Amino acid sequence: MEPLFRTIVPPYRLGELLLRIGERRLTGRLLLTSDLGERTVYVHSGFPVFAHSSQFSERLGAVGVRYGIVRRDDVAAALTLAKEQGTELGRALLELGHVDGGQLFRLLGAQLIEQLAASCGSAAARARFYVDPDSLTKVAILRMHPMTAVLSAVRHMPQAEHTKMFQAVGERRVLQAPLPELVGQWLSDLGYMGDPAALTAGSDSTVAMIRSRLVAKLKVTTQQDFDPTASPVPIDARKEDSVRPGARGVADYLTLALLLCGAVRLSDGGVSASADAPTSSIPPSDGAPRGDALPNTAEGLQATLDGALRSPLSEVPEADATPSAAGSSASDAAIFAYLHERREPRTAARMAIWGPAAELSDEPTLVQLLTLYLTLKPEPSDAAVLGVRTSDVPAAISEAYENYQQFLREASEQLHTPLARARIAELAQRIDDARLALAPSLVPPPAVVAAAPQTPPTAAAALSEPAQVTHAPAPHHSHPPAGAARSSMPPEAYDAEALMRSVEARVRDGSWQRVIELVEPVSRGRALPPALSLAKALAERELARQPLYRRSKRWITVAFALGVLLGWLLQYYPLARGRFL
Repeated sequence: MEPLFRTIVPPYRLGELLLRIGERRLTGRLLLTSDLGERTVYVHSGFPVFAHSSQFSERLGAVGVRYGIVRRDDVAAALTLAKEQGTELGRALLELGHVDGGQLFRLLGAQLIEQLAASCGSAAARARFYVDPDSLTKVAILRMHPMTAVLSAVRHMPQAEHTKMFQAVGERRVLQAPLPELVGQWLSDLGYMGDPAALTAGSDSTVAMIRSRLVAKLKVTTQQDFDPTASPVPIDARKEDSVRPGARGVADYLTLALLLCGAVRLSDGGVSASADAPTSSIPPSDGAPRGDALPNTAEGLQATLDGALRSPLSEVPEADATPSAAGSSASDAAIFAYLHERREPRTAARMAIWGPAAELSDEPTLVQLLTLYLTLKPEPSDAAVLGVRTSDVPAAISEAYENYQQFLREASEQLHTPLARARIAELAQRIDDARLALAPSLVPPPAVVAAAPQTPPTAAAALSEPAQVTHAPAPHHSHPPAGAARSSMPPEAYDAEALMRSVEARVRDGSWQRVIELVEPVSRGRALPPALSLAKALAERELARQPLYRRSKRWITVAFALGVLLGWLLQYYPLARGRFL
């Protein structure tokens, strides 16, 4: 595949490239290669959504241990399972019960922001961008604003370097140019109450003046949102960003982020005419730090800013087709809305600072939805997605499909955030694809066939209009599902809370057969709650994936014990040897 563009990114200037990709709303893969290794950043409609890195310190297990979400032993056990099953580490952590869907989502968000922040502040890299929407079908979609990555890179710098930086460039003039639309939206999300277009207004505007304007027009709550306790993952107290900054400190962060991403550029006209402070003694360069300038220092940053005008990045071309709100499917439209829809002010501010995990809640249905999403989204096997075998009859496939469909419908009635809507739409699309691959001739429910006789109904289509799902009639089977002969029996009474506790304990232990035994009796003649439906579907999927020797482990153990006993008898008892032989 030929890349859309390729360029050399100088140190500290990846944020500028990410911002240009965001303005073009490109979708695909950004491949970054340097002497330190290789990173792949997946982009959807201009927003970074996922990343892979060849560096060990940026792998999921290392990030999870560093933030205290998982232990080293948990990672080692998950790595063993992932190697056996050929799956990703995150999915293995889910299956072993070391994390739930919410914790893994937070961990993936922390990994994404760490990789992008390191890329924004690291050495020069070779960049290639490939327009490849298909590469996003097997990765989780997380909303990361390009400016959030630049801000994180600034926050990781030592505070002393911030002070030196403003002493060096505080009185430098800036170019009078409007801020990009993406940057203006990001500042509004953070709580900037002024006009972003007027931030650089005035021919004598300096870096110090921009910082003063930010201090004057930022909401008071913005400073509270920068408090480390608002972070979705624990922050090490030894890190530079572990202390809550004051109003001036927040403005310092934002000013440096605007400079690093190229939204605000230094003018080559020197200092302001009214400035009494001397200019910096650091000579301008061609855009790369001098050989004696260390990374994450004021000298290296100023050298990069001075060279931005002399060595601009190559222009990012437009792609032939870019995603829009009117996507080709309900899933595409939901993902686009998740990435570009405005949030409630406090949620928007925290997402602009801390990344995609800042909008998570501990609602059980959302945690179950994320668990299912992070398990099934990367699953390559259609049979494993529905928890069936490829040899199963259409009735079994239909029953498994409708179990998932029921859970997604009930989740869509309870959850209304852009995050939840996107996850529901993606899952609906995935189970639709699995059903069509396993049983393409499966007859749809009769009530829907009359409205659309040529197109089988899909879960994605049913969920694209949440208001209609609530009043939709219960679907009827064209083929009787398994257990239909017992459905005429009256349902037995059961203690829902006690059953849920038992099922949860068996799920954590990985006793999938026991989960089926607990849920199956109460599912006769009644609709299961969403949590039990999900647990049953997961158990059926896991049992279908397990090899025969794991399902019959007990009988193999018994046969082995009998063989040992028989060998012992034949060796030490002649009478037994004569009798058996």
